[in-house]
Amino acid sequence: MATAEQGKFVDRVKKIAPNNNNGIVSRLVTTVSGSVYNVTHVSGSATSFMVAKGSGYKITPELGGGTITQGLVTGSMYHISLAQASASATTAIHLFR
Repeated sequence: MATAEQGKFVDRVKKIAPNNNNGIVSRLVTTVSGSVYNVTHVSGSATSFMVAKGSGYKITPELGGGTITQGLVTGSMYHISLAQASASATTAIHLFR
């Protein structure tokens, strides 16, 4: 059996950098702040979003299910395609693809 003095040990577990989006690599499409953004598939669908700051938002999921106006955790990534996102002037929503 090898010891530290005899040779280098080999890691058998791949090192993965930590992230906050469950391993899904996303690209920022736009930031909504003080406006309404209607997501179009022509300009690039937003498949994920994050409330970056504030609490004055209105999120409409692409597949329905009602409008979300409260209860989201600031800084958490949500993997939901949106039809529309609106934010007050003190709120910022990042839309990702």
